[in-house]
Amino acid sequence: MPKISESTLSLILAGGKGERLMPLTIDRAKPAVPIGGNYRIIDFTLNNCVNSHIRRIYLLTQFKSQSLDRHVRSGWNMFSDRSYGFVETLPPQQRVSEDWYRGTADAVWQNVYSIKREKMPYTLILSGDHIYKMDYSEMFRQHLENNADLTVATIEEPIANASSFGIIEVDTQGRIIGFEEKPANPKCIPGDPDHSLVSMGIYLFNTETLLETLNMEFGGEKELVNKKVLFEKLKEDAGAYTRFTTGDFGYDIISNMVRINNSLLANGSSMKYNVFSYNFRDENRKMAKYWRDVGTIKSYWESNMDLKTPEPELNLYKRHNFNEDISGWPLRSYKNPFLPPAKFVFSPVVSSSLICDGVIICNATVRDSVISTCVNVQSNSIISDSILFDNVRVGQNCKLNRVIIDKDAIIGDNQQIGFNADEDLARGFTVIDGITVVPRGTRIGETYRGFNVQTVII
Repeated sequence: MPKISESTLSLILAGGKGERLMPLTIDRAKPAVPIGGNYRIIDFTLNNCVNSHIRRIYLLTQFKSQSLDRHVRSGWNMFSDRSYGFVETLPPQQRVSEDWYRGTADAVWQNVYSIKREKMPYTLILSGDHIYKMDYSEMFRQHLENNADLTVATIEEPIANASSFGIIEVDTQGRIIGFEEKPANPKCIPGDPDHSLVSMGIYLFNTETLLETLNMEFGGEKELVNKKVLFEKLKEDAGAYTRFTTGDFGYDIISNMVRINNSLLANGSSMKYNVFSYNFRDENRKMAKYWRDVGTIKSYWESNMDLKTPEPELNLYKRHNFNEDISGWPLRSYKNPFLPPAKFVFSPVVSSSLICDGVIICNATVRDSVISTCVNVQSNSIISDSILFDNVRVGQNCKLNRVIIDKDAIIGDNQQIGFNADEDLARGFTVIDGITVVPRGTRIGETYRGFNVQTVII
């Protein structure tokens, strides 16, 4: 049986704009958004790959990729010899098109050269903006046992929320016999009327099958249209998928593989593709499976707030419990080795919070918050239910509540944020669902520790 480490190439789709996370994505791609103080969103997918012994990893980047490129270069340059493994970014290179990536499948199609060059028999397609823990080698093992051409990772989702996902229909053997992308009325799991089986956007292909289906989608005369147009075309003509494409794995590649199989079966022939579902096994090891797309400010804030609770839904620590091997499921990221430990000066009050290296909290109160590296909080300030990114400075006598402050901001003395939405909006901040977001590099107030805010050097 082949080993996943020697036979699998991973392509991580990491070019998302993250428009619903604005203004956190003004200067960075969604996968590069910080989370949990020490991490970026992309770190969870990268850790899943490395912990699953996948050593050949490409990140397909696109929008505002500089921050992501820097993070990967600084924190994931872990292979000294490229023949052993690599983690590299691939921007749009216009090898097969003069366009930017026009969909998930088109992004992979535009990098067919790199796929062929690596000569790996299996290709794993992943999303770079989901948070979860998964051992892909278990999926790989099932893929081989089923002699599959494609295996799609799936998870149970409450049917009330399922219309936001691709819905998978399987037979008793786990073979995919139906696929609908974001239907208005999703089908339930047989015997479970409260849940649907949804795609996680994780696809394990035989590379030969991947190249064949990509060429079928993009190598001919198909017209690229948006998803609404394709939906209307399919209502008029069930064969419209042979003439139109949206450039997407769900809407096109997987749906068409299932359509071809069903058409052959209807004519008494054998199926062309072995397409199977893999039921997600969560390495987080909690009662409920953890898989999140932090696509909005509210969901992003909630995911961070969960991490500081006594029993968070997502376990950041190596051990799942004290009876297990300490190696557990390590989470790597870039960490500056020269930062000093966090320091609490005089009599601060810090509770239920994540505090990173280089932080100084001087006679202030921090509750239920995530404080990233090199943040400085001055005396008599109170911070609650907030997220502070790297290098934020908070002056004396400030009050912050339900606030996200992006990097390199200086909050001058005697400021209040998060208590009056109208005032926050008037200052140019973003307020969504009761959460105030302060943009990167903001400087407000007149003084910081008695110095002019505009002249303070971070």
